[in-house]
Amino acid sequence: MIKLFLLGFSITACVYDLKSRQIPVLLFLIFGITGMVLYPIYGTNTFIDELYGVIIGVVFIAISYISKGQLGMGDSLAILITGICQGGTKVAFSCIYALFAASIFSLGLMIIKRYKKDHTIPFIPFLTAGIVFQEIISCQ
Repeated sequence: MIKLFLLGFSITACVYDLKSRQIPVLLFLIFGITGMVLYPIYGTNTFIDELYGVIIGVVFIAISYISKGQLGMGDSLAILITGICQGGTKVAFSCIYALFAASIFSLGLMIIKRYKKDHTIPFIPFLTAGIVFQEIISCQ
């Protein structure tokens, strides 16, 4: 149930990120509160792992503030919600996969289309792919 919930959030946020590069605050509130309610019922992680997931999300929010928005606040909040649903270990690997995929994609854009390094891309589609990849790997 938590995995389907997280997938629903990720795909919804992905559509908003691709279309307008902004995710409504209401979406974060709905999914964040629902995730906190569903986790005690359907969650399989330990409390400590969940706490680590929240800490990782908070670290990304701090990075967003420190970098003055280079990493969007919406991306950081999405990582926080992912941390609530996946726990620390899985969200860490989901973020690593997402950052790696975004880096390869950006490098490809710079080579093929000669984009400059200050060009921005939406991150949540890569986070969604990282989440799906992490869930596939963890099922085996």
